[in-house]
Amino acid sequence: MATETTSFENFPIKYQETFALINVFEKQVEKFADQVYVRYYGRIENGKHGYKTLTYAEVDRVATNLACQWKNKVKGYKTVAFMADQSVQYFLCVLACLKLRVTFLALSPRNSEAAVANLLAKTDCHFLFATNKYATLAQSAAAQVDGTTCEVLPSFDLVGRLKQPLNPLASKILDKHFSEKDIEQTCAIIHSSGSTAFPKPIRLSNRYLICGIQSIPRHAFSQDPSIAPSFGDVQLCCLPIFHMSGFMGSFTMSLVGGSNVYLPKFPPSAREVLMALEVNNGTHMLAPPLIIDQLIPSLNEPQDYIPLQKLKYICVVGAELDEKTGDYFHANKVNVCNVYGMTEINFLMGGDMRKVKENKWIIMSPMKAANPYIRWEPVENEPKQRALIVRGNCPALATGVSNRPDGDYDTNDLFMEIAEGSNQWRYLGRKDDTLAMKNGEKTNPVPMESAIRASPIVKLCTVIGEGRECTAALIELDKDHAFGCTPQQMMEEVYEAVSKANENAPSHSHLLNQMVYVLPFDFHLPHTDKGTVPRKKAIRMYSEVIDKLYMDFINGPAPAANASKTKQKSTATWTADEIDNYLSQAAAVVLHSDPNVFLKDPTSSLFDLGLNSLLSIQLRNRIAQSFDNVPQNFLFEHPNIESMRNALMGRSEEAQEDVVAKHYMETEEILEKYIRMAKRDFAVAKTNYPKDAKQTVLLTGATGAVGSFMLRDLLQSDKVKKVYCLVRGRKGADLMGRIRDAFSDRMLDSSLLQSDRVEALPMNLDDVYLGFSQEVYNRLKEEVTVVQACAWLLDFNQPVAHYEKECLVGFYNLIKFAYKEENPMHFHHVSSITATAKYGAVIPETPMARDPYVAMPMGYGQSKYICEHLMTYLAAEKNFPCYMERLGQVCGDSAHGAWNTSEQFPIMIVSGGTLMHAMPKLDTRIDWIPLNFAASAIAKIMVDTAADNADAPNAVFHIVNPQEVMWTDILEAMKQCGMKFKEVSVEEWIKILSEHEDNPAYKLMSFYESAFNDLTDCPHWNTDKTIQTAPMLKDAPSFNKDLLNKYISYWRKEGFCN
Repeated sequence: MATETTSFENFPIKYQETFALINVFEKQVEKFADQVYVRYYGRIENGKHGYKTLTYAEVDRVATNLACQWKNKVKGYKTVAFMADQSVQYFLCVLACLKLRVTFLALSPRNSEAAVANLLAKTDCHFLFATNKYATLAQSAAAQVDGTTCEVLPSFDLVGRLKQPLNPLASKILDKHFSEKDIEQTCAIIHSSGSTAFPKPIRLSNRYLICGIQSIPRHAFSQDPSIAPSFGDVQLCCLPIFHMSGFMGSFTMSLVGGSNVYLPKFPPSAREVLMALEVNNGTHMLAPPLIIDQLIPSLNEPQDYIPLQKLKYICVVGAELDEKTGDYFHANKVNVCNVYGMTEINFLMGGDMRKVKENKWIIMSPMKAANPYIRWEPVENEPKQRALIVRGNCPALATGVSNRPDGDYDTNDLFMEIAEGSNQWRYLGRKDDTLAMKNGEKTNPVPMESAIRASPIVKLCTVIGEGRECTAALIELDKDHAFGCTPQQMMEEVYEAVSKANENAPSHSHLLNQMVYVLPFDFHLPHTDKGTVPRKKAIRMYSEVIDKLYMDFINGPAPAANASKTKQKSTATWTADEIDNYLSQAAAVVLHSDPNVFLKDPTSSLFDLGLNSLLSIQLRNRIAQSFDNVPQNFLFEHPNIESMRNALMGRSEEAQEDVVAKHYMETEEILEKYIRMAKRDFAVAKTNYPKDAKQTVLLTGATGAVGSFMLRDLLQSDKVKKVYCLVRGRKGADLMGRIRDAFSDRMLDSSLLQSDRVEALPMNLDDVYLGFSQEVYNRLKEEVTVVQACAWLLDFNQPVAHYEKECLVGFYNLIKFAYKEENPMHFHHVSSITATAKYGAVIPETPMARDPYVAMPMGYGQSKYICEHLMTYLAAEKNFPCYMERLGQVCGDSAHGAWNTSEQFPIMIVSGGTLMHAMPKLDTRIDWIPLNFAASAIAKIMVDTAADNADAPNAVFHIVNPQEVMWTDILEAMKQCGMKFKEVSVEEWIKILSEHEDNPAYKLMSFYESAFNDLTDCPHWNTDKTIQTAPMLKDAPSFNKDLLNKYISYWRKEGFCN
């Protein structure tokens, strides 16, 4: 190969001169016509099977004749899809399509029918080839896309086709006139794996592919020309053509007159891989980690390593090879190295490919051609980490993948430089792997998974915890290693691996041994061809196991028979000192501290001494082993030793009433504190708002259900200039990716997010500058005209004091941001009907009088009460326009039926209607409002009041469904949708539920008990004034059979409802 180059434009084969991938290939055919290009497994003499060969000229002739044969079939189609198993015939069909100058859409046959149809529609593809094996899938998918033809290919007679001469009209049938216009033409479309949603099509231009097929060989050549592919070399590519690596791997060896090996089946067995290398004298290999891992059990004798040791290198693509596996191969003189890339960006980094290395094989550096197009972005709060950003002008970038306003591409991947300035990097994981846990903390599971997999007893694992109280792990054991251990030894090794994973993880991310589930030997974790575990798929597969794992953790182990009586008897006689000692010992175990710390000052809050949400569950469970009736929020209600002791010694109905009264008193005290602050911090504003001006909105909660629909509506409004979305996450994280995921999950139009009218910013409301620099803060303060505080903690167990710490501090900082002495921003807050539910039978659309008892007796409603009265004060006394949208119970949207399966009423409907076959009888009104109508109404209010002056009496809106129904109508709709159940009293329903711990509704039992009491006295929220401003509210459909059918269809797709 030629001399080393430092940019893609200077590669030996220049896309500026060759224009198209097929043109490059045909020029190589002219150069190496009689050399072997393809080695494939087939029938040889005497009926036996073995490897056969095709020359460059033979490959080109068969592909050319096939293209001539298909010319009229594909006439008029810009894109042609193909679905088949991996084979040499597949590659010949790729060449035929490229010769026809149509875009080749490579479809994985593992896709579902819906996914294939979705890909056809997204790519505007209306012609699909499929082999007979996939005829049913292909035809069914094609039928879902109007105007799409599916042609089932007959059996491919390669022997017969090799006997055919070149079509004499080929030069007239096929257009071989290439120009600069072809450089940016989409040559092929490869799709993502679709492990979390429908696969995403990624368009690969001729420029991209011409650069891509040279990337790895050029990287190898820059390090040691002797290991780079050269004339006569043989490459085994263990990836299918519908993967980017497999597609480009089929062309790489044509650059030097080498050949490619096509395996008899895919995925191949370890024996087939080793035989293919040995028979064909392989020199290079491309493979995903999974296949590399599977080779190890087949390497029993020294001679077994020989085919691998002969290789110049094994290039690991698709995911990072596990460190212990790579070390094993290097110890046995097999040269493996990681290469980093993805379909969106091509191959941009690689390890040391030399057999004698300067750095460990797992360390990578940017390819020299990629260096000018890479930048490393710091990661907030992680000084050693960097995010990899690819500049938008990089020739190796796929078409239309930019995800940043400046045209750059954020890979979402994190690296660590091994020494400052070395440009040598170690891969850490993906930013979007981050788990947002129930307590608001974030966990990056990737380093934890890597640490666990480093144990020889672990084959696969995934760490979970999204929306949960703590992390958990599912682990699949390596059978060969495990069978040499006793059960006790197995678990000791697993727990040792977990302990190592915890060493470098923050405390809130720590895995507890009881939250580790080891799969039985005949069960397996799902994994991709790359050897990675799709987290969401694993969660769906083992949802019952996971639910029980968390249920046992939260509720504590089920007590043995008569255990309750024994506890009561033994602890009833304890003195105050004995209880203090017991509680201090329990706290010391959980917090890894000295019990004397707690005894010395029994009034100190344990939360100030290291207790967090995760540890509070552990401590509560310990206490519940010795005392009865310890509620889930016990530590939040009684955060110190003295308070716990008093509660445990004298719990009574009166004591509980005292607790409720105390929280109402705290509510008023907290409100008074913030009003005092507001009196001090804000002067009376002067206002003169321009009419008909376009608004710039700052929105929190854009990734939530209401927030994402609200964002959709704001972006569709011609009265909105721009929307800034504050999203929880560190600087450098793919915040727009989280919003895109939210849109995708709710089937909203993601193309709205491509506009520069929307921008995601990292949110830290606890910071006085909201997490921004002072310069950015001040710029936004001048630019933003409307603020909507939609994000809020939703945890009905937490007291109001917890909400002050978690929400109200940030809320006040947001108010300070919105305030200006002249024309302050219009400040909106999505409040809740729980802030006023105890007012009376009818709730007016006005501010409430100062009485905390109008709010529901829970921290959530009390915190909303505080917000409302603070905002009313600001509007009335400071001329600061503040608006409250009191939101009621939201149900799924009326268009697609997307209703979150973790919410209380979906769980109740599915559990009661399909599992328990019992539903409670209630005499109450229901004003549930579909998500899309609620969000549209709020967005309309925001836009239409943006020029109004402060008007406290008219600043309250009710976002509930004016078309109320009765609870009996809900039950009737369930029956009309096919659910069979008996109607029972509330008490009986709770009793039935209490006997089924495996029921998803079981964990919400205490919520249902209190909610039913509230529902029996449900007031009516007036909507007359709200409808005048947001008339779409009156068009919201009431809850009925048609709406419920949509919800059930959505729940079925989510695997929630059978």
